[in-house]
Amino acid sequence: MPVLVCGLVLAICAAVAPGGPLFEIRGASPTRVVVTTGPDLPESDPPDAPMLRALLGIRAVYTTARDLRVTKAALGRPFDRDLPSVRTLAYFHLILSGEPDAPVRTLAILESPSGDRFARDIITDDTARMNDGALRTLRKTWQRAAAAPTATPDHRPGRVFDLPQPYTPSPISLTPRVMTDRFFRGRSYPDNWDQMDRTLTDETFSVRLPAGFDPLRPSGLLVWQSPTPKGAIPRTLHAAADALNLICIGAHNAGNYRNSPERGDPADRFQLVLDAIETSQRLWWIDHERVYITGVSGGGRISSMMWACFPDIIKGAVAIVGLNSPHTIPIRPGFVSPPNYMRPALKFRKMTKIQRLAGITGTEDFNEPEMVLRVEEHQDDGMAVRLWNLEGMGHTFPPDETFLEAMQWVDAPVRERREERLEQAASLLGSYLEAKGELPPAGSSEREQLVEVTRLAPWTEPAWKAAELLGIVEPSQIP
Repeated sequence: MPVLVCGLVLAICAAVAPGGPLFEIRGASPTRVVVTTGPDLPESDPPDAPMLRALLGIRAVYTTARDLRVTKAALGRPFDRDLPSVRTLAYFHLILSGEPDAPVRTLAILESPSGDRFARDIITDDTARMNDGALRTLRKTWQRAAAAPTATPDHRPGRVFDLPQPYTPSPISLTPRVMTDRFFRGRSYPDNWDQMDRTLTDETFSVRLPAGFDPLRPSGLLVWQSPTPKGAIPRTLHAAADALNLICIGAHNAGNYRNSPERGDPADRFQLVLDAIETSQRLWWIDHERVYITGVSGGGRISSMMWACFPDIIKGAVAIVGLNSPHTIPIRPGFVSPPNYMRPALKFRKMTKIQRLAGITGTEDFNEPEMVLRVEEHQDDGMAVRLWNLEGMGHTFPPDETFLEAMQWVDAPVRERREERLEQAASLLGSYLEAKGELPPAGSSEREQLVEVTRLAPWTEPAWKAAELLGIVEPSQIP
């Protein structure tokens, strides 16, 4: 009898085990999982190059035992009720390699308006509720550049508009633990900071596409952080966004005193920055090396903190008439401004030594003395920080040309690295064309030579030519 009871318990547990039947193909676990933006599975051995995978609609390829275990855990438990209105986040193609014809099972990853996520077999309709923690771990590895839809009439370049819902929440959720890890090195959560409680379906993002926007080429991203409830993209940003091909996005109702005139909600404001980035990456091809942030006054302070504490996501910032730092600042005799956050972990500080922060202030700005000293402290720490201090400027927006100059300085390291890589890519493609002409690669070494061209200088003319020779795009598809 005890044996029968034990067997019954095991059977019940197996029936609801995470992953369960959805992770099986013909009763066996897959050996490979390919994550794509569309329902079709691209070639069986996709090249390990971001540009080429983006063109093929591939977000990730999992083959290691650890990644497969996390994928299995993400599929969660069976769900046999009707789903609410959902949208598709991605597709998981589970592949059983080594079997005849390598059988494939395709799952659609779905999200409801409330943020619940499900996996559904596209043939059988078998459904499982997703495990959010495991899915979040996977999404951190997904390639950011994904196949972009054609811009709709409401998304006209050069025009500020409010982006319609739905929005995409960031895989990073700013719980108190994450907040203290990022901003306070694990110390206690500040008493004067409310915890994050934003409901993304209640938010509104303002957007502006650059005048030369091309959906077939990745754009940089500039997040706007307003100090007031109005989050519309300000005119000061437009010329720089057009010159540097930056999509601008910012949240309404994300000002200094988001929900209270007596205390701010920095956790909500930080979270909305991350959500804006994730939403942008879902809608357009975003160049993840050129994701920047800017803001005025309290928005400048938020921008400088995101630059310091999220340099793995934010690659540079322009802080206007407001800038924070992890230093104690003696602004004037008898008055000391405390640190705004703790020094980030060493791995993040190494990033901010090369990812730039520009400060803009003026001699009539009441924050000018503090900004001067905080910038000097950053510079003494070896950080890539520079200050524009304009004669006669008060606590306001700078001239458009000053903002453009600051943004160009922030963006310069990426441009310089790419110019060097472009020369290498052009040389490598030239040697291929000299030897092979317009013929496709005949072997793995020639194929790898063309793949390397796209790794060195993605989205440039040599890279597009290499993609054509590899048979991934047709000449008519090249912008």
